[in-house]
Amino acid sequence: MYISNCEPSLYKNTYHQKPPLKNPYRKRAGKGECRVKLVTCRWCGKEFKPRKNSQKYCDECRSDPEVERARARERKRKQLERKKKAGKRNDRQKKEKRCLYCGRKLDPSSNRQVWCEKCRKNGYRDTRALYMKKWRAKSRATGYPIA
Repeated sequence: MYISNCEPSLYKNTYHQKPPLKNPYRKRAGKGECRVKLVTCRWCGKEFKPRKNSQKYCDECRSDPEVERARARERKRKQLERKKKAGKRNDRQKKEKRCLYCGRKLDPSSNRQVWCEKCRKNGYRDTRALYMKKWRAKSRATGYPIA
């Protein structure tokens, strides 16, 4: 038997709970409440009801040629800022790296790469041997049996 959210449950004396919200921080609009927020136009300062969340200008100002030019300038400025940020990111990646084993220039395929392709096996082997040497010394000092 289907029990809707509006009808009292036949098994309990209470109503069913509302289904959980997708976003718990977002409140639902109750009776008589309106979730639409009025926004002030950036050009003329009038309040208006936006058609979408990102709307910044009222309908009268949107078609004004001066506003069109201002919006174009703003788009251009944001585009230049994005290019500057991308250039800074590329400068950081161009830092020169050298192989820890032989000292040759390294063109790393990952940020964590420290050895060139030829020295990688030797580097892993030496690193592991150094680790085991330290581990054995520590084991002898504490008196634990070595496996």
